[in-house]
Formats: sequence, structure tokens, C-alpha cells
Amino acid sequence: MVLVLPVLFLGTVAFADNLLTNADFKQSKPGDPDFGWTLDLAKGQKSECTVVEGHRPGTTALRLYNDELGASYVSQEIKVQPWRWYVAEVWVNSEGMAAFDFAPCISLEGGRVVNGGRFHNDTFEWPKKGWRCVHVIAHSADQDHITLKMGGGGISGGGGGWSGELLFSEPVVRECSIVEAASYYPSVSNRHPSLFGLRPNAERGDEWGYVFQRGDVCRVAPGFPNPLYIIGRMNEQAPEARVSLALPPGVRFRMCQDRKITATVSEMPNGFQRVELPPRANALVVDTTLKPGEEAVGYVQFEWKGGFQCPVPVHFKGIALPQVVPPKRTMVTLGIAGATVYQWNDDKAAMVRAFRRFGFNHLEIWGGDPRGLHRDGMYGATAFGGGFYGDPEKYPEAVAITIDGKPSREGLISPSYRGPALQPFIDRVKHYATMSSALTLDDEVYGCSATSPTIGFHPRTIERWNQWVAEHEPDLAGVDPHVFARQPHKYRKHYDAWLRFRCDLVAERYAILRDVFHQAVAESGVKTTERTMLGAYIGGGPLVGLHSNKALAPALDYVANMVYDDAAGVRKEVARLAPLTGKKLVIAISPGYQMSPPGDARSAVLEAVMGGAQGVIAWGYYMGATAGHLADIADAVKMFGPVEEIILDGVIQHGYTCDRASVNLLARKHGNATVLLVSDYSVSPGRVLVSVPGDKPLSVIDLYTRQKVAQLTRQRRGFHVELKRDFTARLYYLRAEEVG
Repeated sequence: MVLVLPVLFLGTVAFADNLLTNADFKQSKPGDPDFGWTLDLAKGQKSECTVVEGHRPGTTALRLYNDELGASYVSQEIKVQPWRWYVAEVWVNSEGMAAFDFAPCISLEGGRVVNGGRFHNDTFEWPKKGWRCVHVIAHSADQDHITLKMGGGGISGGGGGWSGELLFSEPVVRECSIVEAASYYPSVSNRHPSLFGLRPNAERGDEWGYVFQRGDVCRVAPGFPNPLYIIGRMNEQAPEARVSLALPPGVRFRMCQDRKITATVSEMPNGFQRVELPPRANALVVDTTLKPGEEAVGYVQFEWKGGFQCPVPVHFKGIALPQVVPPKRTMVTLGIAGATVYQWNDDKAAMVRAFRRFGFNHLEIWGGDPRGLHRDGMYGATAFGGGFYGDPEKYPEAVAITIDGKPSREGLISPSYRGPALQPFIDRVKHYATMSSALTLDDEVYGCSATSPTIGFHPRTIERWNQWVAEHEPDLAGVDPHVFARQPHKYRKHYDAWLRFRCDLVAERYAILRDVFHQAVAESGVKTTERTMLGAYIGGGPLVGLHSNKALAPALDYVANMVYDDAAGVRKEVARLAPLTGKKLVIAISPGYQMSPPGDARSAVLEAVMGGAQGVIAWGYYMGATAGHLADIADAVKMFGPVEEIILDGVIQHGYTCDRASVNLLARKHGNATVLLVSDYSVSPGRVLVSVPGDKPLSVIDLYTRQKVAQLTRQRRGFHVELKRDFTARLYYLRAEEVG
């Protein structure tokens, strides 16, 4: 995801450094030959490009406008030097637009594009307010020209696009260093700048590929099967292709997580261990003798006959294996694959003991049977992809109709459909009810994403809409959905009601599955959790996410919103979601996949629980989480577990302040006790002075160290907190003291 900076004044680079022509849009008019920008406007509707006032006084902006759903862009080809890094920074304002799944798009094309050219995480704010500065980077590779493209278009099946206006101001494209390029992408993934090397044969354009470690550091604990993830882009057709991994002293290969893969392992004279793997993403398990805080560096490269990738460092850091007690009420779940037990030599009891010491009280197996987990002392749940797709040939009446009157290309079932095409989903729910008393349906795409609103135009759905709007919003009746859905910026109230209606239809379907599941569990007598539960993963999508939570909560036992891209958004999202779900919210995070700040899952867990969620699901242990990520969660459990009664039953207490604007303070009070969260997601967290309201004597206990850190009196109402980049959140217990 592109880094979106706060709306502060950022001194842009002097125009002398800007490679763009007519970057202030003051030369000529849009569409003129000497304007400098190529226009690609949506056809068949009122689409225009004009110049208006910019984001600061005295500046100008380019205004793209679509009267109906469309895709419009402006672009400029830029002369560059081969094998250099370039950054585009553009001020964007999208508050005058509206769309189904719109994301303003800024990209640098022609060289090697670094993924993340769209900024789409305007979660629950549709449209986003104000101006934002967006950075996008690219490597020119062997090209001498790249193209800056700005605009947007829909991706939904049938009739995607956007309507309204989109503003771009003060665009700059300039050369930058790899250090600056890397700073825009703090989470290491396949978009990390350092991974873009030379082609093995530039004349032929060969790109056999490269590999790298997922995550900045693999934190490893002695006595634990430590996951290590080596991923990348590899061409398996490369001659004699292989991934070569050199493990440093203190780290040794144990196994591949996939038991079908055989690695070639040999000891090297310098104390390193060489591991050769097939050319694919490899999930490994390593043992370690590194002491807490001790570091070691290995190397990985992609090799083939006649060439190789330059070795890339693989960093390890030793940590202590934690031992915390799982909470009694708060749901702390780890999502695993059925094959995860292989890391413990197929010993489920050993795996359960290992995960319990990190504070987990639930394990969720993707498509698996959790009964063995429950026998070994862990609550067990099952999850599977529950998106509603049907057979368009067998059940043509079930297929959703798009806004342009065509059947859904993906075979999505219409949200208003209630016929036999749903039977396979009902049967699957019944099947899992024979082995698990908790089931999560993964419906993050269909349930609340922007795909859904474009597929509600079956005559049956329109008839249901007419009934719904007459009952819930009679003042909005009489406008054809085809009209307001094509011009949502002109019919915001209608479109907002349309989203609520769509979510109500989806909730109806979930209610059917919940009743089926509860009845089937009662008949099977299976018990893997304290109570029978059917929940759903739903995406952290735009405004429809709010409606989904409100609509789905009565139909489900828990609602698991996915908060993946930016942990800093947890506090905002949870604060708005939790009240809508009636205490059914369970936040899903992915600590090893896309988590910011890197390596610190404590903040996401603490923000979620303090914000009103009844728990968290750390999803994707088999997709990037290491022992260090689990240890972060263990730290969070260590802090909130002993005071969970105060957090879950307490009310928010206001009046707390601090001397850093980037810090989130959230206090919950129950009786005479208060728990206070201090959390900072800024680039450079540090010393924070917290001021506590009131005048009663209070002891301040650090719930991480269990030490008393301050004694507050009538005169002294503040205490200091030290936060670090990899430890950005702390909990404090404020206890009333007797006077005299």
C-alpha cells in the first residue's frame, strides 16, 4: 500500500529538480498540443479535464470529472536515466468523487513498477476528506523513458468506474536514492526497492528472478520450531534453477513446512550451513542457539545455470521463548494450516502447549478438523472460503446481474437469491458442524467489498429494494437504482441507503447459515469451543464496511474485520466498528504479512481490545509470522490479560492528554480502577508525558514490567512513558490510593 502522509505542509522539491513539463498546469489549456499532458477521458459521457485552484494558495490543480461511471486519466512521458530510482509525489483530493470501488491511481510505468501504485485504504471514510500527499516509486530498469499516470477507474465486474471530481496538484517526478525509495515502503515484501537488480541478460530481457526474506528480521527462540519465509519472484523455467540459502552459525535448518519438499543440506567450513531449495516460495523451520538479543546474518540468492542473483542478507535475532497465561474471556486466536502440526513432528499436544505459552486460547484451522486440538487443551475452530459463487449454467436465475444488465462474469450469486443454488453452502456448513462448534466464513470480498454494490440489479433485487426503501427511507423512493448508482456523487443519500440495503440482504443469508450451523452442531454434539459460534471475515473496505458490521452482527456470533495494511488505522476503525456490533467484533490482524510498524503486533492487539473488540485473530501463521510476531502478541496478552475484566466491562474515560500529537490515549474505567493505553505509530516514537485528569491520589503500574512507575497526587498529575520503534504501545493500571 502506498504511504499516505498526514495533511501537513511538506516542502516539495524545487521545480528545478522536477522532470515534469508544465507541472503547475499553467501552460496552455488541457487538450491543447503544448499542454504537456496526454488526456485519456472516459467516453460516452460528460468527462472533462480543467485547471482549478490547488491545495495551497497560489497553486493550481488538474481537475478530472466524470458525470457518470467512467475511467479517466492524464499522463506524461518523462525522459530518465536507465538503472535509476525515481519518485513521484502528488497532492490528491478525492472528496468530490464517489464510486463503487474507486481508488485514485498514481503510477510510474515503463521501467520496473514497484507494487503499491494505488492508495486505497480510505477505510470507512468515503470519500476521504482533504488533500493528501502520495508517494509512488519506480525503477527505470533499462528504459530511458517512464510515464507518470494519474486518474482512476473501477475494477468491479460490469460497469465499474467513478463519478464526480478528482483533483491533482503540484506533481513532482524526480530521481531519488535507494535509501529514500526504501523509506516509502517500511514493510518488506515483493515491493521492496533493494530487490530490483540487473537482468541476467539485458539484450534478451531475461528476468529469471530473485528471492528475499519476508520481514526485516526473523526473530528466533531456542526450543521452538521457528518459521523462516523465503519468497520472491522466480522463473521455475530457468535452467538448473534453485534457491541457495546460507544459514549463519547459531541457526540451523530443521525442515521445510511442506513435507513434500526435500532440501539439500550441507555444512560449510566457515560454520555456515548451505541449504538448497526448489525455485519457489519456501516456508522453512529452523532451530537456533542464539541468545536473547544476539544477532546473526545469513544470505540467500536465486541461482541458475550461467547466472545468479547477488546474495541478499537474511537477518536473525534471538529472543526468549515467552510464557504467559491465556486470558479467560478475551478471544485470542491464531489461524493455522492443517499441516502446521508437522513442525512439531505431528504431535498436536506439543503444538498446543507451544501456542498456549504465547497466550493463545483458540486455534483456527483453515478447512481442518479441530477436535484433536480441543482434546489437547485448546479451543478449536474451522474456517473456509464462504464467498457465494454458483453454477451459471445450472442455476442461471441465481447469477447476479451487473449495473449494465449482464450476468456477473465471476458467477457471483445475486444477493437477493434464496433458491437451490445455495444448497452447496448449506451442505458445507453442515459438514463442518460434525467436527467443529466454531466456524468462520471467509467472505471478505463478497460480503462488504465494493464488488457487491455493482451486482444488485437483478429484477428480483430491484423489487426487494423498492420494498426496503419504502419501509426504511420513504423520502428516497422513486429513483431508479440504475440512475443513482451511475451518479453516486449526485445521489449520496440514495447510494448510502443502497449500501445498507445490500448489507441487509447479505445478512439475511448469513442468518440462514447461522441457524443451520447451530442446529447441525446440536445434532452432532461436537464441542470444540465453549459455545457454538458462526462468524465471518469481512474486509476492512470503504463505507460499506460500517453497514456490513451493523447488518451482520445480529446474524452472526462474531464479526471479524480484517485490519491488515496499516496498524495505525486500528484505533480509528475499531472505535467506529465496535459500537455497531453489539460486542461481537473480533479484529483480524496479519502480523507477519502486512503490519506496520514492522514487527510490532502489540499495538494492533492492544488497540483492538481497548477499542472495544472482544478479541483478535492473528491470521496467516503460515504466511509470514515468526516466533517474534507471536512473542509480540504474548507481550500484549501479558499486559491486558490480568486486567481484562476492567477492559471488557469498563467504560471509556476521557480527559487524558499527552505532549505528542501522534499518540493515541484510551482509558477504560471499571469501579475504582482504570486501564490506560498509550500507543504511538509515528516514525520516531519516544518519550511521552501523559497527563491524568482528576485530583485523587493514584498509583501508576506498568502492566508490562509490573512495576510502579509513578505516584500521582493533586499537584502532580503526569508521568512519562518510553516507546520504541519496535514496541509502540504500553498499558498502565491506575489504582486509587488511600490518603493518610
